[in-house]
Amino acid sequence: MAEQNRPRTRYNLIFVGDDIWHTDQVATWIPFLERLKASYPAFDYVRISNRFVADAIAQADDKMQKLELVLYESSGKILWQETGDWTPEKAESLDHVLIGLTELFDDFY
Repeated sequence: MAEQNRPRTRYNLIFVGDDIWHTDQVATWIPFLERLKASYPAFDYVRISNRFVADAIAQADDKMQKLELVLYESSGKILWQETGDWTPEKAESLDHVLIGLTELFDDFY
């Protein structure tokens, strides 16, 4: 489906991080998220780069140095959260949430 023909999204995965600190971690997620985007019309993802986040990370412990991922419903409700690199377990967890929402996708259009 061409990008301009995609319906508006209801479920958005947000990467919260910084270009400098998290480029490699983001790259681990992109192939999987592209497959999800093709499978779930109401799903999309966006990367938010924030200099403030980078400054906080530079001063924080190892846990804070991980990329944050949050799946939001268009109403603002958080449906899923994770940190760091893609793993099969994290991917399965996100896919499970989206599968559970699939019947809601049909009602959305």
